This record gives sequence, C-alpha cells and structure tokens, in this order.
Amino acid sequence: MVVGAPVEPAIAAALDRIGDDPLNAFTSIDEHAPDRAAGLDTAVPSGPLHGWTIGLKDLIDHAGRVTTCGSSFLRSTPTASATVVDRLEGAGGVVVGRTGLQEFAFGFSSENHWFGPVRNPWDTTTSPGGSSGGSAAAVAAGLVRLGIGTDTGGSVRVPAALTGTFGLKPTHGTVPLTGVFPLAASVDTVGPIARSVRDLAVAHRVMAGIDPNDPWSRHHPPLPQLPDRPRIGVPTEWLASAPLTSEVRAAFISALDALADLGADVVDLSAPTLEPWGALNDLMGAQVAAVHRAWMADPTKEY
Repeated sequence: MVVGAPVEPAIAAALDRIGDDPLNAFTSIDEHAPDRAAGLDTAVPSGPLHGWTIGLKDLIDHAGRVTTCGSSFLRSTPTASATVVDRLEGAGGVVVGRTGLQEFAFGFSSENHWFGPVRNPWDTTTSPGGSSGGSAAAVAAGLVRLGIGTDTGGSVRVPAALTGTFGLKPTHGTVPLTGVFPLAASVDTVGPIARSVRDLAVAHRVMAGIDPNDPWSRHHPPLPQLPDRPRIGVPTEWLASAPLTSEVRAAFISALDALADLGADVVDLSAPTLEPWGALNDLMGAQVAAVHRAWMADPTKEY
C-alpha cells in the first residue's frame, strides 16, 4: 500500500474479487472490512501492514465473526480476537474474510465435505494442499496480500509449496496461540503465507512476541545477524528413498545448486530413521483425541 493512498477503494476491490472467487478459498467475507478500511484512510500510516488485505484461516478467532473450523456444527462467535489478529490489525492490516481449510485442520488437502474443496489457482482441478489451503490459494491468486494459517505438521508449508507462495512455520512459542483452535498445542504454530520472503518477515515481526495469556509463549531472541555462510542440511537417506518424480527430484537438486551458488554451505545430513517421527505422531494423536473426545462420542454431531 502506497503511503497516503486511500485504503477503502483497495479493500472494496479486494472484496469484489473474493466475491467472484472460483477457488472456494473463503468460507465467509468480512462485512466489517469496509468500515475498518475507512478508519485507516489517513495520510499517516497506521503501522507496517497499513492497508494490507489479510485472509484469516477459519479457526483463528476474530471478534464478532463466526468461527467454524471448517466443521458442520461449530458456529461460535467470539467476543475477543486471537492475540495474533489484534496484532495484525494494530499494525494496519485489514481482515477481508475467513479462509477455507480441511475440517479441524486435520489433513493436507483442504478437501471439505461441508464447505467444498479449495482449488489451486494454478490448476483448478488440483488441490492447493492443506490444511491452510484457502489462505495459500487466496495469496497465490492475488485475492489478498497476506494469508494467515496454522501449521502443526506442515499445514502452512505444504500449501505454500503447492501454490508457489512462501510460508513460514515459526519457532514454537514465538507467535501466540491464544484464540486459535488447537490441533496439538505442543507443536501448533500460527504462520504467515505471502508472495515474497520480505512480506513474510514483516508479518512475522508483527505477529511474534510474548503473550501472558498463552502458556506456550516463549521469548526467542532473534539472531544478532545472519551467518555469512548459512549451512543447509540435506537428508540423504530420505532423498534417496522418497517417491519423487524425476521432474520434482531435478527441481529440488536445482534449488540446492542455486542456494550453493548464493553462498550457502549445502551438506549431506544423515537421518536414517523415522522413529522420532512416529513418536511425534503418537504425541500429536493423543492431544487431538483429548480435544475431540466429547464430539466423537456424541451421535448428534455430524462428526
């Protein structure tokens, strides 16, 4: 957003684009967004996200708006926004709608029986990945500048990879989880999706920080400076056995070569066993079951 440029027309245009969205990237449009934009129409920028359009995954609370988690029966209307939403809006961002997801964020496709599948803007017959597929598809299609998703085991990174956008799973505890519906809280994170690494960095700086209401919140001081020669490890056993097409494998190796040309130290990394991943799955599964136990036992819920 250009400093001093009116925000309201830009938000109105974004809402028009979303209304004609063939991707099913949104579960709802925020009817309050024009009012929010009108309040930002000033020559003085309100923050680093001044006028940025934001798509918010539909399991992150936004005060006065319904949160569905992509389910058939959850229709809560929170009185308070998630901490991360307060920070995004405080920095000048405008949430224009809630983005689609796999039900309860439990999956990698963004298929959804109740709201329909989210479609990939590069090929609408394919999936954008998940579970934050709506946020990634909206960013990739230019419907919003910034998408906000959640990532436990890949739910920001997978759809970013499948839509040609950039996604970040922050260090756990860096970005508050207050007001975010959990999957497995000990590994849940809230992360941004954008069309550039620069936008990711700006958004992350706004979102991160201690929240006394979040028991998982931790202070993680940033590095004083980036290393001159970052070291990137490549798990050789996984790469050798991964069921990749020749095109994907070649693209991955080409990316490693490009990183090396830019000055990175690309090294082989031995990680021969998947046993720790199995233990992590058990840990996550127990936490998911604890959250969903009552609904699984309730025959009146279309669960």
